[in-house]
Amino acid sequence: MMAAPALANLLTEAVRQIAEFIYLEHLPSLSSFALIYKTCHAAATTWRLRDIHLKIISREQLRRDVTHYLGIINRNQNPKHVRWVEIKGEMPRKQEDEQHTEAPG
Repeated sequence: MMAAPALANLLTEAVRQIAEFIYLEHLPSLSSFALIYKTCHAAATTWRLRDIHLKIISREQLRRDVTHYLGIINRNQNPKHVRWVEIKGEMPRKQEDEQHTEAPG
């Protein structure tokens, strides 16, 4: 008979492997998987925060995106899970940025 802590560790590892599979095969399902129960949430968080992709559109949008991800990381207290931050694009000139922000859209 397996001791309770050993069984719990085995189950946690199995849930982590399931979360990794979902991350690799169907990333949109990872958020749903995280809602199942606490162990699934912890395992999914490892993968949800692994890669962060930001696309620069405007200074304001970049600020909102960074604030969003920092909120998630701080809420989960797991900055160690972030392995890759990719920022695409280039910062628009201030005048272009102001025009983009003021444009209806």
